Amino acid sequence: MRTLYILLFCLFIFSEKSQAQVRESLQDLVDQFYSYHKDYPQQKIYIHTDKPYYLAGEEMYGRVYLVNEGRAGFDSTRSKKIYVELINEEDSVVERTIVNGLYSSLNFSFPLPDSLCAGNYLLRAYTEWMTGFKDPDNIFHTYIYVFNKTDHFVSGLAYTDSSLATVRIQLQDTLKKSQLRIPVHYEVMDDQKMIEKADITTNSNGDFLVNINSIPKERRDHAVIKIKTGSYETFLRLPSSNDDVDVQFLPEGGSLVNGVENVVAFKAIEKNGLGKDVRGYVKDQNGVTVCNFTSTHLGMGKFEFIPGTGSSYTAVVQRDDGRTNSYQLDRTNNYDYQLSVTAKSNATMTVRIALGDSLYNKKKVTYLVATSHSGVYFSGRGIDQYEVNIPLKDFPEGIAQLTIFDSTMSPVSERIVFIHQAEPNVDIAADKKNYGKREKVTLKLRTKDVDGKLLKGTYSLSVTDDHVVNHDGDAENIKTHLLLSPYLKGYIEEPGYYFANENTTTMNNLDLVMLTHGWSRFGWHDIESNAVVNSSIKDSSLSVSGKITNDKGIPRDDYAVSLISQSDNFFVKTDTTNEKGEFNFTGIDYTDSTSFVVQVKNPKGINEDVHISVDSLHFPLNATSTLFDVAATSHLQIGVTSQRGINYYMNFMYDSLKDNEKIRVLKEVIVARTKRKTFFDDPRRVSPASYIITSDVINRYAWNPRSSLFDLMHFVPGATFSGDHVSFFGRNTINGETDPLIIVDGVRGTAGAVDPGLHDIDFIEVLRGGEAAIYGLEGGGGVILINTKKGKSGVSNFTQKGIKPLQLSGYHVEKNFYSPKYETAESRQSKIIDDRTTIYWKGNIVTDSKLPAIISFYTADTPTTYTVTLEGITEQGDVLHKTFPIKRTLQ
Repeated sequence: MRTLYILLFCLFIFSEKSQAQVRESLQDLVDQFYSYHKDYPQQKIYIHTDKPYYLAGEEMYGRVYLVNEGRAGFDSTRSKKIYVELINEEDSVVERTIVNGLYSSLNFSFPLPDSLCAGNYLLRAYTEWMTGFKDPDNIFHTYIYVFNKTDHFVSGLAYTDSSLATVRIQLQDTLKKSQLRIPVHYEVMDDQKMIEKADITTNSNGDFLVNINSIPKERRDHAVIKIKTGSYETFLRLPSSNDDVDVQFLPEGGSLVNGVENVVAFKAIEKNGLGKDVRGYVKDQNGVTVCNFTSTHLGMGKFEFIPGTGSSYTAVVQRDDGRTNSYQLDRTNNYDYQLSVTAKSNATMTVRIALGDSLYNKKKVTYLVATSHSGVYFSGRGIDQYEVNIPLKDFPEGIAQLTIFDSTMSPVSERIVFIHQAEPNVDIAADKKNYGKREKVTLKLRTKDVDGKLLKGTYSLSVTDDHVVNHDGDAENIKTHLLLSPYLKGYIEEPGYYFANENTTTMNNLDLVMLTHGWSRFGWHDIESNAVVNSSIKDSSLSVSGKITNDKGIPRDDYAVSLISQSDNFFVKTDTTNEKGEFNFTGIDYTDSTSFVVQVKNPKGINEDVHISVDSLHFPLNATSTLFDVAATSHLQIGVTSQRGINYYMNFMYDSLKDNEKIRVLKEVIVARTKRKTFFDDPRRVSPASYIITSDVINRYAWNPRSSLFDLMHFVPGATFSGDHVSFFGRNTINGETDPLIIVDGVRGTAGAVDPGLHDIDFIEVLRGGEAAIYGLEGGGGVILINTKKGKSGVSNFTQKGIKPLQLSGYHVEKNFYSPKYETAESRQSKIIDDRTTIYWKGNIVTDSKLPAIISFYTADTPTTYTVTLEGITEQGDVLHKTFPIKRTLQ
């Protein structure tokens, strides 16, 4: 074995000339690193939701954390627009919004319609700046399960015989009752390409068979069966037809070096993507066993041995059934460099640099650089083979990248490690040890540094019922998303486990993750070329753009267009159309509740009939196939432990359906019912007593350019007509007809001045009686409420005479979480059962350096325990995740 010299960088002795050259070369490298990260800062996003899975009909509440890894705390300068999307398994966006990253509290909510099919949904968030990087791993994504108790089916799938040519599928309803003789449409899909489809009927057991012979056995892991019956759809992944285990062997530092002790890590993965425990041995070219190995955590492990010059080695994995699989290890290269970590404590880390035979003892100079969170925390140089102790005091918590450069300043070996630092103390104190039904809970929140000083910070907090929501400490959280996953390639199983404690076993297993998933989001060659960044991507405010044409579709050039905001944030913007009739208003900020008026004048300053098309709000990303592969990853990303929680939640819903006498708090749980199909956006309806003209009726007339709003009024019961006037139930005055008030997307108008094109109308609501009284005297002749197709529905087009109102999607308007207050004896004695699953949610809790934050809410009816989940970031940039139990067991 080679002699190892332990050297300290500060003791290296060189000539005066060589010292100057070293400093210049190493300093240039460090300067280039800082310059790159200053110009192209790396952003990260995390979303804390009030719970990990939902029932269709509930509201999802979330809080966005946007951070710049190169500075403590939040990213407050780079991005204003944060795009948040909820995507189903068919790659369709079901909800989306834009959160204002600079001026809002970064909270959002998504209504989950009770028509949503049960299944996995992708929650994705990103900034426009993030899309300029070539690798999508910095884009936040997590998987949310939505359960539909109205028409959910439990689908079981299994092969029928050893030929693996047919699968049997069984359908059950929400109460686990088999669905007999019901029509089913299925499609067999290979990597999202449809191979076969058919319409069948389930048998007397609720089963049906699907022939999958057309899918080669080696492709079964990529195939799914899409099932549709009524409004229910689901994807079933085919059971794996082979039990092979994929094992990767990864030498520490990237290479094996002769004559020194080498560490080789390995990871064994089953076809389902989860770790598989394995054992085996390593033999040389002569069949002599040099070492044995056994995995220690989730299929990961490591072994050590000293390779000999000119030898080759094979790893043999022994299977439980007696079979073996052999894997050739990388051969040693006499010109390789190897960086390894030989010891690590909370204070220091010992790093060894070893050289191949052709480099060893040749006075080769190498440079060691340690980076973390866009900063350089250690740099220096050494000669030949050596060890160095790196102090860890100033490193931030998270992954550090150690890189060795040769004499030409080219990276030749890399190792990543995770640095733990003492985190602030989080103190959540309840005012009582136990609570009863509908009792007020008061929590005091303090965060303190290691010296006991109160810290400023911003946090989000959820309180959930343990009887329904099963909290898993091994699941992902804010620390795994901001400190671990963005820097590693591949799926990290049970990521929360590595932050549960800092005992020796956990830390050793975390280092196995570093050894087997060793990958950094950037490489030094990327820094040299700036190849990873599309520098043309710039984040900015919102904009409104569109096009002006005449009734023949010819663009109108040099027309003056004015955009007038009628909200509290009043502004007027003007633009002139180009030769294509296009206009564009940039640098504006508005919310979803903002009403606009567009005014158009021709070059002579006169209003005239024109056609306005307004572009829908732009979302930079479309395809999600790289993030949401239904056949291969959606089941995996949910995770085994999270799946247990989903099953726990579903079983609670099954049980709750059996109690038909329960009356529920409708804000939280929708009672099971037969769904009513609507042709309009019901939440936009003003009165349940109004008359609705739906889109299917409007579309019958929209094709005819001569059709107008006046024609549609013939569908309204009781409407009477006199010339160009319409009245309801004979309404009139002694002075003649009183025209109904017309309101377009909340903006008042008159029949003559407001006449949107029928193609642009979503639905029309007519108030004819007492319900019109909410509009005062103006509603005396009735009210016609025109709801146009919103920006999120596509392009909004308006035919107008000089001036037109419109409402567009803008920044998200925060919605308050519904939390009942039982402050009176009457409310506490109400017979309406309160069985909320999310007891409380608050997304913008702020602590200061003087007083604790106070949080108050009321308990629900079920005796159980609650879990308080707190996540957030201190002003110093510490990332915090804590849970706290609350007893609610008093009767």
